[in-house]
Amino acid sequence: RDAAAASVLASLVGLAAGAGSLWLVGWIGRLVLKKDAMGLGDVKLLGAIGAFLGWPGVVFTVLVSSLLGSVAGVSMIALRHREWQSRIPYGPYLALAAVIWILGGRHAWDAYVAWMLGGY
Repeated sequence: RDAAAASVLASLVGLAAGAGSLWLVGWIGRLVLKKDAMGLGDVKLLGAIGAFLGWPGVVFTVLVSSLLGSVAGVSMIALRHREWQSRIPYGPYLALAAVIWILGGRHAWDAYVAWMLGGY
């Protein structure tokens, strides 16, 4: 019974971390840019990812998806497939980063954190 309650709590924390963090980014973006900076579909997707993978998976997913999306966006601009002001969907990069976490990203993350803390 205690394990089930802990699992539900961990899922709720992950959901709040995922949906809340991306909603906050979208809200700040709307204030700064005076237009929608992010769709609610991305917020819901990261909330679901957080519910399944927990808050550490959310942190990894946000960092890796931002890196992947940035590399893809800059590459598309460099290859003249997109313009600077083009909108690029973020959801596929969120999904890819979550899959990377599932397939072993946690080990890479643990190694990175240990390296940053001087453990390697």
